[in-house]
Amino acid sequence: TSSAAPVFADAQTGYFGFGAGFVIRTLDGGATWSQISSGSGTALLDMDRFANGDLVAVGEAGRVLTSVGGSAPWLLRATLTAASLQAVQVVGPQEAVAVDSTGGVYRSTDGGASWAAATSAPADLAAVDLHFASGLDGWVIGQGFASAALFHTVDGGANWTPVPDFLGTYVAIDFAGPSGWAASYDGTFYRTADDGVTWTQG
Repeated sequence: TSSAAPVFADAQTGYFGFGAGFVIRTLDGGATWSQISSGSGTALLDMDRFANGDLVAVGEAGRVLTSVGGSAPWLLRATLTAASLQAVQVVGPQEAVAVDSTGGVYRSTDGGASWAAATSAPADLAAVDLHFASGLDGWVIGQGFASAALFHTVDGGANWTPVPDFLGTYVAIDFAGPSGWAASYDGTFYRTADDGVTWTQG
């Protein structure tokens, strides 16, 4: 279960996608879980929830799945890429953003039914996570030893700016307003309080 994180609709109702297409659900805050068939044998790597309760999940071989109201049946959407989709984030009522292992970013404006690829990808990056404040303003992080391991876009992925001094292997990025955190493979954290203009260790 280390390949994904749970998504909770409220304090009681949560979903967890993992392994070869498995999805489990809790209705009691995690005390008990039951399996919901996703209809796919592809490994699920991440999932998120829209405000209306619909779910979107992504995984290996560019697989995208959606579920109305978070219950079966799941819909298998078109494969986006041959690379694994590492992370997905809901950024609006029907808008979501996903990133593949090569740093390619994909956007959906119809609840995950269809997707459009960004016109470029960060250079020499093995991406693992993303955080977008909107469909245009976002960050992608992963393993990078050339220009950077963290990149920023303000135009939905048409152009990417490498963040200086971010080289190596990173596993996650998150923001809450102007405050952000980036975690490296060795457990080191970096943080920003000004929308990523400056980063400090700690």
